[in-house]
Amino acid sequence: MASTTPSQSQCLACSQIAAGLQTCARCKAAKYCSRECQAAHWTAHKSACKRLNYVFKVSLEPDDFTNPPVWRTLSVPATMNFAKFHLALQTAFGWANTHSYDFGVEDPTFDPEVAQNVSLLDIIKKTAAMDKAQFSGGWEGDPDEQREYLVRIEDDEPAIFGYKVDKMHAPRRKHPRTPAKKASRTKIWDILENAQYRGERFLAVHVIEIVGSAPSSDHVICNDGHGHPVAEDAGSRQGWQEVLEAYRAASPSQEQKDKMKWFEQQASNSDPLGLKNGGELRWSREKVNTGLKALGC
Repeated sequence: MASTTPSQSQCLACSQIAAGLQTCARCKAAKYCSRECQAAHWTAHKSACKRLNYVFKVSLEPDDFTNPPVWRTLSVPATMNFAKFHLALQTAFGWANTHSYDFGVEDPTFDPEVAQNVSLLDIIKKTAAMDKAQFSGGWEGDPDEQREYLVRIEDDEPAIFGYKVDKMHAPRRKHPRTPAKKASRTKIWDILENAQYRGERFLAVHVIEIVGSAPSSDHVICNDGHGHPVAEDAGSRQGWQEVLEAYRAASPSQEQKDKMKWFEQQASNSDPLGLKNGGELRWSREKVNTGLKALGC
């Protein structure tokens, strides 16, 4: 084989050595000297041509969960749909999939301070309008409000009474200019490779940042992480903080003892080991990866 300099590469089709070869847009590995060579070689290259995984750092509400922060770094197949990605997140964070979900790509023009400066009367009017709309085709959002998301990817599992009841909050995130897609029908790369959304953060209670790429795989791989899984239904950040404080207390009150008992025995993702002696940082990458592989996610 002919040698190449660091600035040169060899065309996979005709073996010509040159600088500045075109790279296959999908696998980012194969290189060609021309579009004609790439087209001619496609039949041979097709079976090996796979999109690189996205490497995501997924942080659980990083502005609120700080002591300790809770995050995982995941290598995720680009062709995975958002429904499976949701299941992977449930496994990575030690949750039991008891809540509905959606993903949203942030609108960079959204101003949270403006959104928070809403009168109680306006909130009451909006709630009444939403309730009324449920009986006439459904609520599609208020066109006079700011748009918070460029696109939303929704849980398409039907809501069942007593199960995933927080689906009732989904209408509050709707907007007439925010298209909604079904999670099971939307692949991750469909969103992230769309020029309209590229470079924006996307959210699912977590903040999800693209931090790199990785070789293609058939399931999600957890590379790193920090922090014990947060208890489901503890009461958001404040409730979890109270659980942590109960374990940190030198002489816990009866209420704190009850919280510890709830966490160890009754929470849907309970941990009988509790959180004493550094337990608030305890998590297992091996356990997460075993779960991810078993799910086929």
